[in-house]
Amino acid sequence: MGFYSSHIAMSYPAATRKHLDYIERKNKFKNLTDLLYTESGNLPDWAKDEQDYWQTVTDYELQREEDFKNGKRGKPSYAVRKYNFALPNEMTEKEMITFTEKFLEENFKNYPYTFVIHRKDSAIHGIPNPHVHLIFSDYENSDRTKTLDRETYFKPHGISKAGREYGGAARNRAPKEVQDDKEEPGRSDQQLV
Repeated sequence: MGFYSSHIAMSYPAATRKHLDYIERKNKFKNLTDLLYTESGNLPDWAKDEQDYWQTVTDYELQREEDFKNGKRGKPSYAVRKYNFALPNEMTEKEMITFTEKFLEENFKNYPYTFVIHRKDSAIHGIPNPHVHLIFSDYENSDRTKTLDRETYFKPHGISKAGREYGGAARNRAPKEVQDDKEEPGRSDQQLV
């Protein structure tokens, strides 16, 4: 029988690369054998691969923290989120991949991401426990930002009085669908993905 569980959390800059190694089963985690699939998408053109992108985001955010400590700019804000969710045991590996890709297309269309699917036996019941680990950035890509160079990509984003975008990629913490559904005053039953 299918079971669903999910969890979303912030990824602090100092932990992002270690978490990426863990979910992709690289470096000191390479002996773990439950990795079924890995994929990255929506990366800007300057990124050579997901390792390059996530390292650059980490470096940039660590610099923001340092600047904050030294009084150079406002408080740091973290751009990387971790999202884990279970998949039904009844799905085949191909169905798990297709489902996850469709979920990402619908909910994270313009956000850089890396996802992996693990399948290991649960410690309690000894049955397969397929699940997805997703990390994504709140830097929203557009036709304009996909081709920005590395330095410009992280500059503050803005819109001029004339309506022209400038700076880097916009940061957005909510999927477009949620933003488009304006919450009625006094209601708090809308949920983010």
